[in-house]
Amino acid sequence: ILAEFMEYLKHVTPDFSISEHPLHPFSQEYFTGQLESQSQLHYRAALAQIKSDSKNQVPFINLGEVLDYPKDFFDQDGFCHISLKELGDFFKHPAKSFLKHQLGTTLWQDEVTELPDHEPFAKPDGLQSYSLRRDLVEELLIQESELDEELTLELQEKALASGTFPHGKMGEDMFLKILNEADQIASQLREVQSVPEQSREINITLPQLKVKLNGSIDRIFGEYFIPYHVGSNRFKHQWQQSLSYLALLQEEPQMRLQYISLNDGCLSPSKTPSPESVTQALSSLIELYLEGLKAPLPFFNECFAAYAKTRLKKDHEIALSTAKKEWLPKDFGSYPSESQDEINQLCFGKEFPSESASPIFAQIHSIYQGIWNPEIKS
Repeated sequence: ILAEFMEYLKHVTPDFSISEHPLHPFSQEYFTGQLESQSQLHYRAALAQIKSDSKNQVPFINLGEVLDYPKDFFDQDGFCHISLKELGDFFKHPAKSFLKHQLGTTLWQDEVTELPDHEPFAKPDGLQSYSLRRDLVEELLIQESELDEELTLELQEKALASGTFPHGKMGEDMFLKILNEADQIASQLREVQSVPEQSREINITLPQLKVKLNGSIDRIFGEYFIPYHVGSNRFKHQWQQSLSYLALLQEEPQMRLQYISLNDGCLSPSKTPSPESVTQALSSLIELYLEGLKAPLPFFNECFAAYAKTRLKKDHEIALSTAKKEWLPKDFGSYPSESQDEINQLCFGKEFPSESASPIFAQIHSIYQGIWNPEIKS
């Protein structure tokens, strides 16, 4: 349709022309070719990318440099509106959120891959297994009876027909393993979900910060917030639920948390944080969010998980050195280190930012420990 429209414009408008632009506003083509850009920030980002192969790569934004908030960030009353999702996404990858707001880049978008045109001969990958396990948990929770042979065969036929698994006994065994894991989670959820599920709309105003936090939280059962994760629990998963729990506590101080995951079963804090500590923690996190939109916030989930685990027995400095080791590039493993992330390299360079990360890690550790006292996942 677009191509036909362009042909029509060329026909009715003889002077009509098309300019092709790069995907990212900090592409070096804007500063080395016929295209033009007057943005100093994008220029520095382009320089940083050109030097990305350098062993001594430096970040495109200077240490201590603070930018303005994005355009139209505040409403006419001077308040900024933050959704719970935005807050959660920020702490998943602060540098990515910084680039998104300041540069408008789509660098964070995942590649879209085509469906394979061959039959599967290997087991499903991690994402496929996770998605199937999640769907099976939801299906099992809908069922009034527990998993039996008839339901197993019904779910197995449906899954094998999708083409995700290899044919024959190998595929059946793979499916049954995932089904048993899903049934384990569903059984634990049935034990604690004693009343119908509800959702809660969150509208929190923090006048001293000129912030309004809003969003919707589900998985509420009476006075319990019962989120779950169908994969192996790690810090980044538990931390996301912690943010929602803090928001709930701000409006429902007696709310309790039970968090269920595949490898850890049911985790529940031994006590509920006080209203004062909840307000302080939520305010501190929003302050970090606001800071992180003006300059990259040196917080990295995997490095912090290593830090927090070490803090169970060691002091802050030793824990920070553990985080620094976690930052180092990995030649082996299922996922690269955070130093190999191109967005982190763009914002921080290739060296772990120990000096600026130190107070951030200590602050978030205090908040996290105040919730879980001290259930730390690596």
